Amino acid sequence: MKLGSADNAERAARLQLQRIGATIELIAGKVVSVDFNETVSSPSLIDLLKLRHFSHLRSVDFYETEVTVEVLQALAPLPKLQKISLNCCHVDDAATHALNGARALQGLYLMDTKVTDNSADSLEAFTELRCLRIDGTRVSGTTIERVLKTHKLEELWLDGAQATPACVKSIASCESLQNLTLVGSLVTDEMIKPLARMLSLRRLTILRASITDQAIRAVALMRKLETLGLNDCKGITDAAPFAECTTLNRLWLPYTSVTAEGIASFMRALPNATIWPSRGQATISNPSATD
Repeated sequence: MKLGSADNAERAARLQLQRIGATIELIAGKVVSVDFNETVSSPSLIDLLKLRHFSHLRSVDFYETEVTVEVLQALAPLPKLQKISLNCCHVDDAATHALNGARALQGLYLMDTKVTDNSADSLEAFTELRCLRIDGTRVSGTTIERVLKTHKLEELWLDGAQATPACVKSIASCESLQNLTLVGSLVTDEMIKPLARMLSLRRLTILRASITDQAIRAVALMRKLETLGLNDCKGITDAAPFAECTTLNRLWLPYTSVTAEGIASFMRALPNATIWPSRGQATISNPSATD
């Protein structure tokens, strides 16, 4: 069957991006996902503009790629585009403004970019937004509060500087949020305590934070929590209190101060749970779970 001009353009664009090492996913012969994480050479502007030929594109990951406003403006009209990751890219508020036409966008990842509160209106304009990663940016808790009030967010990443008391209160009141990640040394016990009343949260991840075992007493009150990850939280010393969260089935504790005795106590209390006590160790499941 003879290919049309649009099909030829898409095929040529796909072959070029594959030559530079981009990871491409196809469904029914159509490009639906492009990932630039493993490229062997930095994509040029011409390379990146080829993305506009992928009319079925759903997801693109630009991690550490030099992305221009022109590229994002070319992506915005794509009707099926649902996820864009600009993590660790040298972009600012012009990037979110350029994406204003991306009405189907559900996931926007902006970690360690120069985006500020000047993007608040653009973030609100993404009416289908469900996942937002905003840690390491200059976006304040006030903007995050606005987004929480106007969107049914299901996943949110933020850092301790953004987690003001008012912002944490908004998070705790968000009935749609299922996955929350808090990052950085400014995350403290006082920020975790108000989250205890959350009824929708199923996954909580806390990275490099200044929390102690006191925070875990609040976590234990989360009645739908299934996965808890505490990475590089040195103030966590005891795993036993986690067992009070009876819905918990996965517990990750790399780089904490939890002892082998505490891990054993947790496993006795929740025999069906899986625990990863430290980086470099195999995931441990309680043998009694398979008896």
